[in-house]
Amino acid sequence: MQPIRRITFEHASGRIKFSHDGSRFLVFNRKQIASYTIDGVLEGKPFEPLIVFDAAYVNDELVVTTILSHEREGRLVSYNIKTQQIISETAVGIRGAGTRSVCVDQQRGRIFAGTIDGDDSSSGGYIEIYTLLLQKLREFKTPYLHMPFDLAISHSGDKLAAGGVLFGLWDVSNEPKLISEECPKDSDCTGTPCEVNSVNITPDGRYAVAGFHGAQGICAVIDGESGKLLRWYGPRGDEIEYYATRAVTLSPDGKYVVAALDGAPTFKVYKVSDGTVYQKYEPREYGDVVFSPKGDMIAVGGENSVTLWPFEG
Repeated sequence: MQPIRRITFEHASGRIKFSHDGSRFLVFNRKQIASYTIDGVLEGKPFEPLIVFDAAYVNDELVVTTILSHEREGRLVSYNIKTQQIISETAVGIRGAGTRSVCVDQQRGRIFAGTIDGDDSSSGGYIEIYTLLLQKLREFKTPYLHMPFDLAISHSGDKLAAGGVLFGLWDVSNEPKLISEECPKDSDCTGTPCEVNSVNITPDGRYAVAGFHGAQGICAVIDGESGKLLRWYGPRGDEIEYYATRAVTLSPDGKYVVAALDGAPTFKVYKVSDGTVYQKYEPREYGDVVFSPKGDMIAVGGENSVTLWPFEG
């Protein structure tokens, strides 16, 4: 199988985030954020705060980011990717720690930002909700071990997936409500440090997925209505051999799941229905792995590149 396109750049790649319509994508690491069209054209110049934690598109021109500023303050910043103009910004994590994750609910015009609870994250964290102009609406506390280091929201704006040490699936259509069961359970872990590395959710909120470090499998799919774990995917771990998931993604129709492992030269696409391998890719090097919003491509991050691979489900 041949890739559709390989886009190279001077900066190191890190995470990849598509726009809702799939016409462009963000590439960001700890030091900078850049936006590219699907044809590989850089939009504006890379945005370079002190430390980047997360980023997401607000619309075709605006990006919201969670950063540590040069004044070493945790901030939520909205800026124009073409003009580099900062549109609005606000300090977050008033308890002494900055924000760590962000996602945009375009349907209801909300931004969700995850913060840990002060310098000591042992008591959990908070998810703060803002307007698209970064006016704070409210916040709600997450339970112990639900530090929101990674967030993903359905396009409907009803379901929010959060990953910390544990995975949490929230109904945020009204008063935020945790609907997922404990994940991972003690029985799911292999005896090594066991926690969630990344999360993803389908546009309709029907399925969510969590990628793990030190669990019995590399990732698990969770039912979006009941919050129950449906199935584990990938190789099985034990007390000696365990797996660290670098990134995890679901196809928009919820039929396929991909998990990328640390140090592995290949990644596999699994059928959500039965856990069998549907397809295997050999990119040789990769970091993040993300399905395009249309489900016809998988974006794979290399050291200084993003490669777009075709996918047909």
